[in-house]
Amino acid sequence: MYINSKGIVELKVNLPNNSKQYISQYCNDELLTNKAIVTDEGFTEVELKDEIYEYRLAYIIPEEFELNDITINKGASKNIELNIEDKNYTYGSVNITCDNENAVEIHDFKILAKEIGEYKIYAKTDNLTKEANLKIEQSVEKIELSELTINLVKDTTVKINANVIPDNSVNKELIWKSSDENIASVDNEGNIKALNEGNCEIIVSTKEEPIVTEKLLVEVKTKAIGSISKTYPPFNTKIDGITYINGIMLVNKKYSIPQSYAPGLQNIAYSAFLDLKRDAAIAGFNIDLLSGFRSYETQNRLYNNYVATYGQAEADTFSARPGTSEHQTGLAMDVGWIDDSYGDTPSGKWLAANCYKYGFIIRYPKNKESITGYKYEPWHIRYLGTDIAKDVYDSGLCLEEYLGVK
Repeated sequence: MYINSKGIVELKVNLPNNSKQYISQYCNDELLTNKAIVTDEGFTEVELKDEIYEYRLAYIIPEEFELNDITINKGASKNIELNIEDKNYTYGSVNITCDNENAVEIHDFKILAKEIGEYKIYAKTDNLTKEANLKIEQSVEKIELSELTINLVKDTTVKINANVIPDNSVNKELIWKSSDENIASVDNEGNIKALNEGNCEIIVSTKEEPIVTEKLLVEVKTKAIGSISKTYPPFNTKIDGITYINGIMLVNKKYSIPQSYAPGLQNIAYSAFLDLKRDAAIAGFNIDLLSGFRSYETQNRLYNNYVATYGQAEADTFSARPGTSEHQTGLAMDVGWIDDSYGDTPSGKWLAANCYKYGFIIRYPKNKESITGYKYEPWHIRYLGTDIAKDVYDSGLCLEEYLGVK
């Protein structure tokens, strides 16, 4: 037992196993309270009982401390540092408050940010009050991936795009990770490389709190899935719910594709794209694969999101309803840069002038909106094979015109 500088007696008693650590506060042998129990989190009132061993601890208030301005993301938590040595104060003698009780949750010296804005926080003792600024910023609420499921062939690579919502989030930096590096690897740009046959997940998370996560399912095969047959079906034939016109698979707003059809990104189309990308690079242009195969479920999610944002009428001008998207065929890709101005860039002009040499066409060309049903998309290419693609290119027609359908 000893008397500290404040004249308060401290007496510490070793307690038996499994007993509680109670506090009784005394000043010059006068009992101040007998209703406190100390824990790591703070004080909770309880009644002391005669048969419980007492643990006497002095109530020490810090003579000085600091309170610095804090910036924190909405939904994140942070400890408040007061720069007080543990031995110089009793836990619970400093009270933290905010001028807006709805803005944060406060648990001892930890705050949880709840509402965006600028506020004041206070640290108070019986003798001293410190004030600081608290700024709560917008954080990522959702991560949207260009694909949620993808089928790859071993030794191929595809880029997945990630979009954070809302756009004004401050913690946009993402971390990419594979659940099984032996099946597929991923870099920090979202480039997924298929290594061995099997299934795994690609997990995308925010680097800073609050941690938001989205997952992509990956299936890797050693052989191509559903490659185009070189022996085409006859004119205007429907096989397993898929329409072929002169042997060409046609998918648009009128001709749909079954929900169950999911070939993945077809190897013949992807191999042709790699040749295109290589030659474009030689010519000085970087043309990346932005989006390849999309499942019915993924298209359904994307379309509904666009409808919610832009309304159905506008969404229908640039987004396909589920079952009518060319991406579900595994023969269509978005490449380069998704922007209306891409067709006027050197890269976009090279793509339009050369993609037919690799078996592709610009699927939704300019001034054909009334026929294709979609606005001009200089980034959307469709694989047809080199012979047919050249015929379509030379004709100056869109695919519906070339095939004679409306």
